[in-house]
Amino acid sequence: MYLVEQLEMYLKKIDDILEKSHVLKTLDFITRTPQAFERQHETRGHMGASAVVLSEDRTRILLSKHSVLGVWSFFGNHCDGSTDMIAVAHARIVKNVGAAFAQKCTPQQNIFDVDIHYVPAYTRKGEAVPEHLHYDIAYLFLAPYDAAIESTQNKWFSLKEAESALSFDTQHQRIWAKIATR
Repeated sequence: MYLVEQLEMYLKKIDDILEKSHVLKTLDFITRTPQAFERQHETRGHMGASAVVLSEDRTRILLSKHSVLGVWSFFGNHCDGSTDMIAVAHARIVKNVGAAFAQKCTPQQNIFDVDIHYVPAYTRKGEAVPEHLHYDIAYLFLAPYDAAIESTQNKWFSLKEAESALSFDTQHQRIWAKIATR
């Protein structure tokens, strides 16, 4: 599987101990779980992909208001059977911002970050969703700044503004450090 090879190569490039642990656990999850890319809650987890969208001049970041948690975050998506993670991340940009804007978004590398995060139980459209883990692969995209795409669900932030808008869990902190060094 191509993703396994990508994760193994990525593992050699990172120094962060927590992220290395996430990569190893994600590799284990993928190889041991036939439904890893499906939203099967019997497995208590599933794969997902995120898009971190920066303006081409790297002075702004486009964030999305999470529909369940109500916080500003990167664009995240469930795989729903797809193993093409960068396409899954890109599909969330299409869904949240639109196809015309998404066509202008250029991925910068294969993998930008790997994280595993806990999702508490919640109800969605009348259906109880049990607590589970998201095995998240994040990709960096550069896009032209376009103020016209802003809405109540999507907003460009300066990098300084984004520091107070993001929740800054361990994944956000790690991604933020990576952005700062680019």
